[in-house]
Amino acid sequence: MENRSSRLFLLLAVVLGVLATVTTFAFLESSAGRERGPKTTILVAKRDLRAGQAIDPDKDLEEMEIPARMTDLRLRSLVPEHRASYKGQRVNRRILAGTPVMLADLAEFAELTLSSPDSRALSLPVRGAHALSGLLVPGDYVKLFVTRPVVRMRTISAQGADDVPVPVPEASGKYETTLVLPDAVKVLAVGRRLSRSRQQFGAADQYESAGEGEAQQTVTLEVTEAQAKTVLEATGAGQLPLTLVLCPPK
Repeated sequence: MENRSSRLFLLLAVVLGVLATVTTFAFLESSAGRERGPKTTILVAKRDLRAGQAIDPDKDLEEMEIPARMTDLRLRSLVPEHRASYKGQRVNRRILAGTPVMLADLAEFAELTLSSPDSRALSLPVRGAHALSGLLVPGDYVKLFVTRPVVRMRTISAQGADDVPVPVPEASGKYETTLVLPDAVKVLAVGRRLSRSRQQFGAADQYESAGEGEAQQTVTLEVTEAQAKTVLEATGAGQLPLTLVLCPPK
């Protein structure tokens, strides 16, 4: 009888031990990764933000809790108490949804500055592949090329008493490309952007940039008055397509 009671007691002890072990592991697993202690908040991207995009805090940012001891991260991040001041500021890189937006991600302030008293700023319509497909940034140096159709003259007889031959221009089906200026000129702005980081654009960026206004499809160059006159004459004041070719920096 004692042996049976001892075995029953031992079995019960083993069952209770297993149950305690399972309960302990379940508790540890449920609490794993949880940071205890005081919390603070920073702002993270609510959706993917593309480089150059102006921030709308209500649509683009949301709060995320972090341990209060992570003071360095909070000092470098956008914070909820300054949310209103971020409206309209642009980010200088692509930021994925759910990741912190840092103070360094806000585009630096830049001014339109001419290098000499003889310099002038000239804006021209250049878009798509003619402007390096959006990879052009302020500070680049480019050479300008213009392409125009080759026109040939054909002589016809005029209807009249004298029947005098008359030259008439007609399209030849050929084109010629000429260098507009012998020297490379500096890019001052791309659209309304005076500073922008060069990056490779994804399909989402191209889709979003398709709706940008006409001002986003221009390039502002630093030229002299004589160079501006030459460019305007060569392009018919922007009527003929102008192609920019990237050059090494000076």
